[in-house]
Amino acid sequence: MTVKAPPAGVDLLVKPGDSRAVTLERATLPQSQALTARVLNTGKTGAPQVAIWVYDGDPAAGGKKVAETSADVAAARACR
Repeated sequence: MTVKAPPAGVDLLVKPGDSRAVTLERATLPQSQALTARVLNTGKTGAPQVAIWVYDGDPAAGGKKVAETSADVAAARACR
C-alpha cells in the first residue's frame, strides 16, 4: 500500500495488522479477493479523497499496482 504525501496538518498511518485479504470465491480460479485496510489520520486536518493504491510486491522494487480506490479520512479527535 502506498500513501501519497498528505496536505499540511494530515498524518496518515496504516498500522501492522490493520489490513487483511479475504478470498471471495474459493471454487474458481483465478480467485477474487477483498482487501480491507484501516487508514488512520493522526493529524488535526481531515484528508478528503485520499488515493489508496494496492501493490503486488514492493513498488520500489518493481511491484505492480493491482488496485486503487479513494477514501475520506477524518482528522484525529481533539485531545481533552
